Amino acid sequence: MEHSQLQVLPLLAQNKRTRKMQESPQNALCAGVSDARCSDMQQILTKIKNIKQESISKAALSVLVLTQLLGNLFFFLSFRVGIVFSLQRICILLLGALCVFMLIKKRVLLKSIAKYTGFALCFFAFWIAYGLIGLIFVHSRIEGLKQLVDLLQCGLVLLALAVFMRTETDLKLVIRLLKLCAAVIFIIFAVQLVTQGYFSFSRYNSNYIDYVIERDMLLAPTTVFYNENDMCAILILINVFFVFDMIRESRGFKVFYNCLGSIICFFIIATSDSQLAEAAVIFTLIFALVFLIMRKREAQKISLASSELVLAVILFELMGQKAGEVLANLKYSFMSISIGGRGRTLLSTAQLVPLSSAADTAQAIAHSSQDSRLNLTKEGFGMLWRSFFLGVGANHYQYNIKHPEKVNNLINPHNLWIEVLSQYGVLVFVPFAFLYFRAAYKNLKAAFKKGGGELQFAMAALSVVFIFSSILPSSSISLYPIWIFFGMVLVYGERQA
Repeated sequence: MEHSQLQVLPLLAQNKRTRKMQESPQNALCAGVSDARCSDMQQILTKIKNIKQESISKAALSVLVLTQLLGNLFFFLSFRVGIVFSLQRICILLLGALCVFMLIKKRVLLKSIAKYTGFALCFFAFWIAYGLIGLIFVHSRIEGLKQLVDLLQCGLVLLALAVFMRTETDLKLVIRLLKLCAAVIFIIFAVQLVTQGYFSFSRYNSNYIDYVIERDMLLAPTTVFYNENDMCAILILINVFFVFDMIRESRGFKVFYNCLGSIICFFIIATSDSQLAEAAVIFTLIFALVFLIMRKREAQKISLASSELVLAVILFELMGQKAGEVLANLKYSFMSISIGGRGRTLLSTAQLVPLSSAADTAQAIAHSSQDSRLNLTKEGFGMLWRSFFLGVGANHYQYNIKHPEKVNNLINPHNLWIEVLSQYGVLVFVPFAFLYFRAAYKNLKAAFKKGGGELQFAMAALSVVFIFSSILPSSSISLYPIWIFFGMVLVYGERQA
């Protein structure tokens, strides 16, 4: 009896080793192979897995950035099933599903995401749940649900960046893609500047153009966005990377490319006459000069950044004084233009704007805009007070304005922070602000500590410029591309030591 048990034990041990080898592909691969050879084969397998993971990350990040920034160009692919399914929304839903699959499959990745951005992702889930509860008490549940769908899309953008942007190489890829999108925007801007042709999703659609002709107003290109404020909000963020890549690169062509991209951003922002955007550009250039001086970089780079700063100030000052004249001369002096693609033409500037009053008109509009923004902020605080600090509900700022005549009948807060505070209350605003400013602080700390390079300073500058950007659009929650930059600040900041 004892002899038979002794014979069975080695067989059980052998079967256990066999099962273990079958369960682990690497162990099965090393069966009957020397330890040195087995180690080499395991290294090859690891490299193959890393290459596969890198390829998936590159593809996912490319789809994310290109569709969120340029997805409006494919507006004709949109369809409605209760809510609108655009290319942007379809792609981010697919990327979200891919992220969930990868997190389920790879526990190591799940632990990493939970460690760095777990709180942020949980907060977005709480934010959406809070908004859903608030739908019980709002005026229009459909309008509220629309914004909550937008919030879900923003949360999925953050999830995709957390999963796929895990190294500085991934971050640099995102930056290159953003600059590629900027090049497309530049081309569309030039075409719209000359032809005055606008996409159907622009505020300047054919009906608006008829109104403009009657009122003798000027139009600024909106490119792939709804209006020029949305465009400037994104360009001042991309401009950060043009400036810092300009001072980082050593090759002549790359320096020229980034310098040219930055100057084109200046010009577009100047033609839109957005003072907040102009202030953000000047801040970026000053921040770049501070970096160059602190790190004792070569005088050539300091001179280049200083020249850009002087050029930006001069350009903004000139365009601020004569924005109407410059736009008019650029748009209408050289050719007749087709309006709205319907065969109507304008032959001269005089049909639109009297040049003598263009500058005065631009200044009057600027002052009116500042007053309206201030009153919109006051309305937001009033809503917060009337709602007992709980918020008036998702997308319900427009239904709770008490004095529409003081805000030029605008219906959106034109400020991300007031938008969140007035509609969702302090329970959402406090953790939202804490998340962002904690990440921004970490980025600034990493930039100014010893050894901080161009990339760290670029992310620190982005953290500050985002604040300028967030108070430009009428509704930042609905401006999907801006959440890519929010996610970049948050993900990169949370990964700082």
